[in-house]
Order: sequence, then structure tokens, then C-alpha cells
Amino acid sequence: MLFQFCPDCGSPQSETAFNTETQKFYCPDCEFVLYRNTATTSSMILCCGGEFLFSVRASEPSKGLLDFPGGFVDPGESIEEAFVREMDEELGWCPEDFQYAFSAPNIYLYQGITYHTSDVFYYAEVPEKPKVNAADDVADLRWIYLSDIEESELAFDSMKQSVKQLKEIFGVA
Repeated sequence: MLFQFCPDCGSPQSETAFNTETQKFYCPDCEFVLYRNTATTSSMILCCGGEFLFSVRASEPSKGLLDFPGGFVDPGESIEEAFVREMDEELGWCPEDFQYAFSAPNIYLYQGITYHTSDVFYYAEVPEKPKVNAADDVADLRWIYLSDIEESELAFDSMKQSVKQLKEIFGVA
């Protein structure tokens, strides 16, 4: 159940007040409507000499699994602004040149609540590995060839889709 009480009028609610298909909460007593919209993330695919930079998640969900550096877009922030902020927070570095690569839908389960996300990935290629440091919610950073990645090592479905797409783009079996 999303709410036990309406957040607007305080009326007791039943599970039928939240429509899981539309992600819409409706209070029949005061007609309050709340949509659980998709959250957006902004992440980096960084390549150097055929290796890609992966972060190791420091906390749940998917603690210890591989992810691309990045995170959630804050209210009032563009996806590009979030990208620059997240790179600074997680790596202490951001590429000067980056371009949109692709996006993928994802499900992010956090503290028992399912969040639907749209994960946006930017791509950058550098001639030499930058000096980066794992910070914020990153336990470690690893440079890995796509051919060495196992699907079971990846944190989220969007990561699995992304790595599959990258393998196709770069012709990796």
C-alpha cells in the first residue's frame, strides 16, 4: 500500500486507491491525485583504449555490483547538469567532451519501494585514463574490457541492456 492515509485530507485509504498500472493515487474523499512519475538518472560510459570505466556500488540496491558512474537528476536540474555534478561527486573528474549515447528503462528497488527510472547514458572517449577517485556512493572503480563482463556482475537491468548494446556497437562477442 502506498499510503495508509491521504496525504492531503488524512482520510483512511485502501489499496484500491493506488492504481499500479497508471502509478496514480486517487483519494475519493477529497479527489486528491498524485502520480508516481518516472525518475531520471544520468550516467557516463567512459572508454579508454577499449576498456570501460565501471563503478562498484557501495550501498544497496545492488551493493558490490558494477554500474556506470552517475546518479539521479535533482529537481530543477537538467540531465546534463546532473551528469557534471554526479561525475564530480563520484569521480572528482568530468570529461570536457561527452555526447548522448542512449537511454534505457529500469526498475530501482529501494527500501521496499519500486521506482521506475529512465536511465540516460552519455559517452566519452579519452586517450589516457584520467585520475579519478571513488567517492560518494562508489566503493571502487574498475577499468574493464566489455568481453570480460558477465551479466551477473551488473547492478541493474538498464546496465545489462547498455552493456549488450555496447557489445553490439563495438563488435564484442
